[in-house]
Amino acid sequence: MKAIVHIGAETTYASSIQQFLYINRKKLRKAGYHFLQSAGEKDSRSLPAYCVSAEKIDDYFLAEGIKNAREREAFKTHFISEFEAELRDLPDAVHTVLISSEHFHSRIVSATDIGNVHQLLSAHFDEIKIVCYLREQVTMCARSYSTFLRSGGTHSFGKYLEECRPGNARYNYWDMLENWERYFGADALNVSLFAKESLLNGDLLDDFTAKIDHSFLGELDKTVQIENVSLRPTGQVLSRAVNLVFPAKSRVPKIAAFRVACQQLIADRMTGRGQQPDLNTWQAIYNSFQDSNERLRQKYFPGIDTPFIEPFEMEVPRNAIDEEFTELLFDIVALTKESGVDMEMPRFYARLWSVISDCVTEMEGFQGGVRSSPPPVTLDVRDGHLLKDIALKIEKSNPQATFKLMTLASRVLPTAPVVKRTLQRYAGNDGAGPKSIFFVTYHGGRKPTDPNEYRQLDERFGRWLGSLDIPSGSSMVAVKDNKVLRGESILPSTDPSAMVGYTIFQATSLEEAIVIAEQCPHLETGGTVEVSEISALGTP
Repeated sequence: MKAIVHIGAETTYASSIQQFLYINRKKLRKAGYHFLQSAGEKDSRSLPAYCVSAEKIDDYFLAEGIKNAREREAFKTHFISEFEAELRDLPDAVHTVLISSEHFHSRIVSATDIGNVHQLLSAHFDEIKIVCYLREQVTMCARSYSTFLRSGGTHSFGKYLEECRPGNARYNYWDMLENWERYFGADALNVSLFAKESLLNGDLLDDFTAKIDHSFLGELDKTVQIENVSLRPTGQVLSRAVNLVFPAKSRVPKIAAFRVACQQLIADRMTGRGQQPDLNTWQAIYNSFQDSNERLRQKYFPGIDTPFIEPFEMEVPRNAIDEEFTELLFDIVALTKESGVDMEMPRFYARLWSVISDCVTEMEGFQGGVRSSPPPVTLDVRDGHLLKDIALKIEKSNPQATFKLMTLASRVLPTAPVVKRTLQRYAGNDGAGPKSIFFVTYHGGRKPTDPNEYRQLDERFGRWLGSLDIPSGSSMVAVKDNKVLRGESILPSTDPSAMVGYTIFQATSLEEAIVIAEQCPHLETGGTVEVSEISALGTP
């Protein structure tokens, strides 16, 4: 018997796929496909919980009131009994079992967890196929924040965003898929991008149907309602404040009931687009995944230039505390009185209002969601292809402009073969005219105090310096302990615009040198760069 396991990566509409399978389960069953029910009616939630490593505390156990090792073992005994009974009772006509859960992505993270899934499934199925859709990491993180809050999360958005890093296998798709491949084999993985242009007919349900059986296309009921589960920024503030005061881990029934009622009220009234990182934050996180995403592209999507679209300018949701927010606060007050929380738990009731105030202040002060300065001009993949096509058309008449356009295109199409070949040809000075020597100096700027931010900046600097045509010597010279000579005095330089380093490189023109210098990461630190062409005295 075969199993098709859907790893429902967060914010890829896994719940819609599960509803789709559920409403079509009878028609699927007649064709030999069975949608697993013993692990959960729609989302096979208990199956990942069964496979989570023993040392982990899954929130499934908290929700089910499983408090200790003995109760957890009892759960596992019951689950495996129900699971095996369901498979054992399937008629001979059933040849494939369908399993779907977003918790295969959010809870089954380590190699040990995935090994447990393999041990369970391989004991019952001869063939196992793993289906997964992937979404750009920062977009997934921002969109999953509301889900995190609904499940009892207490982190601020800024803190939650810090988890979106290459060291976290939940976001590092390369590492995640390598672990799944280690146990199930490369041939078992069916990986797709969660993007309309990548989906069959631009439709997620059609695409997933084809992965099951092409003959089902057009035959299944697709009237699935996609729920808007995201909360607006102020709704996220209230949801977080409620979790902080009335924690999901509380074993007091009154607290648990009140938290659920509040969260439902907030969800009903505050749906919409949640907090978002600003462009600079998004770009920095996006760049940190560049290496792993490139390996992902080479292995699973070799026919495209990049798996995920580059960050672009977008409207950041305003964080204003408006009249609707105030009205919802009044309704929460009414709910506390109706439930008796204000009288039975006055300490919790009083703390709720101070916590709300703190959460609002933290949200308004988070620079990832509040624009503090004009953003840099950014390009998306479509712009890159447009620049590339124009550059090729004008190359014979204006090679310098071609180089400039291709350099800009390379920002969003770094692995595109045509772009790479053209830039390599110009770097080799093929028909681009004699090269001049340019002197670029770095002034001012700040040194990041955060080690991770410093490492990322250093990596970007290294990549930029590595792209330069260095005639000789070091690619960068740092200037230390500046002194200013004034008459007979030697003074320490306190000028914030003092030179901190320089680089000498070759380019065919000043225009080309400026394009190159514009990409210098030193500009990201608030510093400036100055570009000068070097020529000997007396030469034209």
